[in-house]
Amino acid sequence: MVKKWNVTIPKLSGEKTRRVYLYLPDSYEKNPDKRYPVMYMFDGHNVFFDSDATYGKSWGLKEFLDCREKKMIVVGIECGHDGEERLSEYLPYPPSKTSHFAPFSPMGDATMQWILS
Repeated sequence: MVKKWNVTIPKLSGEKTRRVYLYLPDSYEKNPDKRYPVMYMFDGHNVFFDSDATYGKSWGLKEFLDCREKKMIVVGIECGHDGEERLSEYLPYPPSKTSHFAPFSPMGDATMQWILS
């Protein structure tokens, strides 16, 4: 099962919403006290559904995980889509002045702090 809802990340994009996707294995509903490994993925809009994917084709992770013996929880977090927001959100430190990332503000730390909070 994949649940979707909207969140805001004020330090990244103010009050503009973005989607979070949560994959739960079928066994989760039957045994909610069981512990599962959790994997966080960027570009969450591309992870599960073709209808949400940037180029109309998702990575198909739900179908893959449904067929695997090892059960886990996956959290997919959508990136900002305005201009070059995505690059800034994932950039962990200031780039060198000669890097092709030089025009972008490093907001990777704020992204990680939001995930960890």
